[in-house]
Amino acid sequence: MENSGSFYKIVLKQVPRDQEDIITGLCFDCGASGISENLKFHQDSLNYEPQTIETPFVELVVYFESAPGKDLLSQLQRRWSEVEVTVLEETQKDWNEEWKKGFEEFELVDRIWVVPSWRKAPSGVDRILSIDPGMAFGTGTHETTRLASQALFEISKSWERGKGPSVLDVGTGTGILALLALELGAASVTATELDPVARDVARENIRNNGAQGRVHILDDQVTSIAEKFPLVMANIIDGILVNIQEPLKNCLTPRGLLLVTGILAERENWFQNNFKLPSRYQWQKRWQLNEWVALIGAPQ
Repeated sequence: MENSGSFYKIVLKQVPRDQEDIITGLCFDCGASGISENLKFHQDSLNYEPQTIETPFVELVVYFESAPGKDLLSQLQRRWSEVEVTVLEETQKDWNEEWKKGFEEFELVDRIWVVPSWRKAPSGVDRILSIDPGMAFGTGTHETTRLASQALFEISKSWERGKGPSVLDVGTGTGILALLALELGAASVTATELDPVARDVARENIRNNGAQGRVHILDDQVTSIAEKFPLVMANIIDGILVNIQEPLKNCLTPRGLLLVTGILAERENWFQNNFKLPSRYQWQKRWQLNEWVALIGAPQ
């Protein structure tokens, strides 16, 4: 499809599941350019992996570059009278450009600004993190990233610039927190990321900020890291933090700090009951922004 003009979609409700393949085949035969299914799912409050709910009927959205022919509509109505058919005309947009309109430069923490890679830094700003999020999470605007940034700033007050500790950033996304740690004085940062597309994005951001050799984005995951770090940070949803707590703790030096965020305030008690800190550690500091919480675990 082109990025201007219109496109059309047919919303099909109450499609019998056993007829789904036949109907999608008919739509493609009549010029459809794509079809999606609106799935229903259940998500356990303590498990962030959604489970699809199988239903006897499905809802399909069928996309066309031009108005669908009357022959398709008549066949749908004649052969499947129980199916609800709605035809919609939509204005096409270049979504890659649309989302950029809402991402502007802003101060993240301590006069350090996040500047989209396609924009210029404001006058007088000299501490810059140039970020292009691509398909990765982490522009610095989300509450969890802002919490982690504030916590990092507090921790870094005792660092001598460029001579701070080595840092492990688990689930780096765009690499924004890794770059922030470096800017705040970390000697080096090692980062992991599960999504290979996000790893590519993070590496590009590292290059754009001239941080090659000081920030290392690994292909390996935290479970395979043998090195120990004075600071381990993870901006990941709380259910996943609990699942990977052992490798996170295994990466700490004997008196290392553990910074975690992505914890929903309503689930904080559950998190603290299920995330077992190392012996002689305790949660020493807490930040909250709206519904999200960040915690620092440290030795007593």
